[in-house]
Amino acid sequence: MLAARDADIGITFSDYTLAESATVVLTTSPEKGRSVSLLPKTYIALVPKSTIVPRLTQVTDRIDKDLKESETVSSCIKFISGPSNSADIELSFVAGVHGPVKASYIVINDC
Repeated sequence: MLAARDADIGITFSDYTLAESATVVLTTSPEKGRSVSLLPKTYIALVPKSTIVPRLTQVTDRIDKDLKESETVSSCIKFISGPSNSADIELSFVAGVHGPVKASYIVINDC
């Protein structure tokens, strides 16, 4: 966690990606840290084309199938739809309150 906190950039591969909202879905495992996409100020999602589905229902179907076929279950599933933004405090817009200030997606042709 300290490495992610002190890093300038966090980079992950998307496990699933929603086309309708450009949402990256990340699952966790012992090989994949939870904080890589949350703590650095800049986040880059590498999106394999094979992970892109039209909408949320296809992702939930795939997650359900993965859960039924696997003995291990991800302890955390994150849905990331861009940089952290908030206007909760005195209606003032603030970026990066609960995560990265900047987010970029790079689509990879893996098909």
